[in-house]
Amino acid sequence: MKQVYTEESFIRFYYGECDIFDRLEIENELETNVQANHHYSEFYSDILDKMVTLSPKQSSLDKIMAHARS
Repeated sequence: MKQVYTEESFIRFYYGECDIFDRLEIENELETNVQANHHYSEFYSDILDKMVTLSPKQSSLDKIMAHARS
């Protein structure tokens, strides 16, 4: 039976929260299935895009810098 990997599966894989059996299955799937690899690559790039575009508010940075100076 063909395993279907969801974004939830990829999230657990990405953050290392799946068990070793699932990790090995997903790694094998990504190495052997072009479509699954493409889906994971898109998912991974979406995560990176969100991480890069997020930034703290200036007031948060000001508080951190004020604390560092004291």
